[in-house]
Amino acid sequence: MTKKPEEIRAELAKNGLSLAAWARSHGFSEALTYRVMRGHPARLGQSHQIAVSLGLKEGGNTLIHELDFSVRESEPTGTQPGTSQSDKERR
Repeated sequence: MTKKPEEIRAELAKNGLSLAAWARSHGFSEALTYRVMRGHPARLGQSHQIAVSLGLKEGGNTLIHELDFSVRESEPTGTQPGTSQSDKERR
């Protein structure tokens, strides 16, 4: 569930924190944090991370988290990347 900026400000005040202190403690730009709180689009990069961390928006697209970014093992000896064994046999 997302929160409204007013709710976030109230939570911060309740805990004795300023928005700038919150931003510094999370490694975010203070200026960008204030812009996000004022409604600046938070679609990508740090602005998105700020909005998610504050609770202004839900986390990211689960499909992105499921992508495989691992390094693939090298191709078997004698084959070119992107060619199958049957391609090699046809040559």
